[in-house]
Amino acid sequence: PTTPWACSSCCRSNIGGLPLHQRLSAGEGRGGGFVGGFRRQQHFVMRLAGRNHREAVFERRDAAIEQHRALDLDHLLERAVEIARVGPPDGLQLVERPRPVLADGEVLIAVEAAGVNRPDVRQRQGSYPPPKGAGDIPGLEIAGEVVAIGEGVTRFAIGDKVCALVVAGGYAEYCLAYESHALKVPASLSMVEAAAIPETFFTVWQHLMMRCHFKSGEWVLVHGGTSGIGTT
Repeated sequence: PTTPWACSSCCRSNIGGLPLHQRLSAGEGRGGGFVGGFRRQQHFVMRLAGRNHREAVFERRDAAIEQHRALDLDHLLERAVEIARVGPPDGLQLVERPRPVLADGEVLIAVEAAGVNRPDVRQRQGSYPPPKGAGDIPGLEIAGEVVAIGEGVTRFAIGDKVCALVVAGGYAEYCLAYESHALKVPASLSMVEAAAIPETFFTVWQHLMMRCHFKSGEWVLVHGGTSGIGTT
């Protein structure tokens, strides 16, 4: 992995020639999972690299919002949490943004819960620029209800409760996810619990079961056992 978070390698690859949701379905009896590269989401890129850059991003964002309002498209706006000031948590603020634009193979999710992961914290602190093409809104794992589906989506329908691994944008009312990056929420889990599944459980399953073929009776040494990956 070239990025400093645990699941970067499995987010970029199609292990064994099969999408992960097919591998999970075969091993667990239910569909879901993720595979492949991430689409560039319809958000503005903010690298947190300097005041001038941030101001330019905010100006473009504000211009887009004003254009939506001028066209009487307020129903296409959403509330989101952005990093208004790098540093402690009080630098986060609630703002209005254009709602994400759905593309082929994607689902639009009305977010009910979002996980908090180390990359989110580091991004807020200014030490983790989002991957190239990702939006500036934090949030890498979510749970919610599918409210729209893109062309070619077959595994989900409007109204399905899902959790998903996303490249960015989870701290918002609506978030895009690839169909293959989403998993139906098990009936035994709440939406808050489901939002904590994608980052750690997807990563652990892929590395232990798919790469290492971990079997009953075997042992594994987990470094950093109190981390999210370790506790999973």
